Amino acid sequence: MRGAKASLFLNRYEGDNLLENRLYKIILIVASVLSVLSIIGNIVSDFPMSVNWKWLVLLLVSSIALKTYKNNWYPFNGKIVYFLYLILVFLPFAYVDSGGSANNAIGYVFLLLICTVYVFKGWSRNTLVGLLILVFLGLHIFEYLYPHLIVEHADSTQFRDRLIQIPLIQLACFFVAKKFADAYDQQKLEQEKYRVLLESMNRELGYQANYDELTKLKNRRAFNEVLDAVAKERKMSDHELYVVLFDLDKFKQINDTLGHLVADEILVKLSQSLMTYVSDTTIISRWGGDEFSMIIEDEKDKVVQVLQGIQKAYGAIVGQYDLLLKVSFGAAVWVSGESPDEILTKADKALYAAKENGRGQIVFY
Repeated sequence: MRGAKASLFLNRYEGDNLLENRLYKIILIVASVLSVLSIIGNIVSDFPMSVNWKWLVLLLVSSIALKTYKNNWYPFNGKIVYFLYLILVFLPFAYVDSGGSANNAIGYVFLLLICTVYVFKGWSRNTLVGLLILVFLGLHIFEYLYPHLIVEHADSTQFRDRLIQIPLIQLACFFVAKKFADAYDQQKLEQEKYRVLLESMNRELGYQANYDELTKLKNRRAFNEVLDAVAKERKMSDHELYVVLFDLDKFKQINDTLGHLVADEILVKLSQSLMTYVSDTTIISRWGGDEFSMIIEDEKDKVVQVLQGIQKAYGAIVGQYDLLLKVSFGAAVWVSGESPDEILTKADKALYAAKENGRGQIVFY
């Protein structure tokens, strides 16, 4: 079970890394397309051809990164280098070359912020976001102190450029966010599968911990838990409560003569027939080996009838194999205030007396 859980969490960890890399690939594709469209938009907006150099370099860098992105799995990998290029090289150059705050730099800052948050986590995310903020503040201060170093463009050119660039930025944000949303939804589905699987495994473990594998009856551990619960909650009622231990007499004879498979088959048949002789409130368990235990609440004569029915059913089962075997019963009434150990001791003494008196008997303590 521990190995299964470890495998689930490992798959989840690997899934997180795959998600980040898929988003990184989308960002590279978006950056490449955005570069081409921006170059076309700059031509339409009558920008000088020199402003396209930054987009050409971005297209080249994005294409190289896209071709090698599968190798970007290491601490200082291509993803970090690529984003450092965007923050420290592309953004400052584009800010100065495209007209500073009069252009669309703020939009690209927010696009870059979204991409950074989606692709990275932990210290790398915090570092890159902090660096992006510092670079953006530095560019604004630089523009305020040295406005003559910012390239100026005509208002009509900037207007046409906004008509092109703002929708491009919005579309880029949409595609990146959509990819993240789709991947997030997919991960939710995967996590739901893991949750269902874990619940199924936990149910299976719970069943194995409380039920006998062969007979499907409660096991000794579960029976003892029921005894403890009854001891805490038991109150005086109209019917007496009995704890019964019963043993299949000379069951070893079946193992020795017919083999373990037949012996197991007899135990299964008896366990199935037991439920036809008891009420829904009666608790039956396989105490161990060929010994069973029962908690039954009823009048004494009714309890006797139940035990006689079990005796008859067992006789019919072993009779199919030409055997004449019986069951020994030891029963004890649960007196108010008695502990589980005390009532089990009484039932065990009664069972011992049944065996000492010739077996196949019902003895009450």
